[in-house]
Amino acid sequence: MEAEELLRRRLISYVPFSGRGAFTVEKFERHQASYWGRTGEEAGRQHLRHCEDALGLIFLAAAKRENRLPAVVDSFIQWCEGTRAEFQLERPIDELLAQRKSKLVLTHTYRQWRQMAKEDPSVCRALRFKDDPRKGDHESLTLETDTIPIWRPGFPMRGK
Repeated sequence: MEAEELLRRRLISYVPFSGRGAFTVEKFERHQASYWGRTGEEAGRQHLRHCEDALGLIFLAAAKRENRLPAVVDSFIQWCEGTRAEFQLERPIDELLAQRKSKLVLTHTYRQWRQMAKEDPSVCRALRFKDDPRKGDHESLTLETDTIPIWRPGFPMRGK
């Protein structure tokens, strides 16, 4: 298969070619499998490992230079936000974040729960707090719920 035909099929992103022998679909497919992986997720994990290393080096090098790290991290956050929007990755990212559920367990006295219900009722609703007027202010109540991290580049996005 000619290189022009491969380009028309939009298969090429980067193909190292040594010049030995004809460029064939089989050679390209072997390259795809070795460089990009057999599946999209496999390729994503492979490139994650490579990029983690590069990003780590960039952050550590920036930390050695006065006042560089905050700007480098801010640049990374802006890149993340732009990439998420430009490549329309909002939904798949949200789906991946939904897989990172964790339990949130809170224990407070009824007095604290009642105060929280006044100040931030949305938290109490999320934890399904129902006041029991028979309970004294100093009695404890433990509530739990599943939480899903939100998209926040530069901050942890894993459950505890």
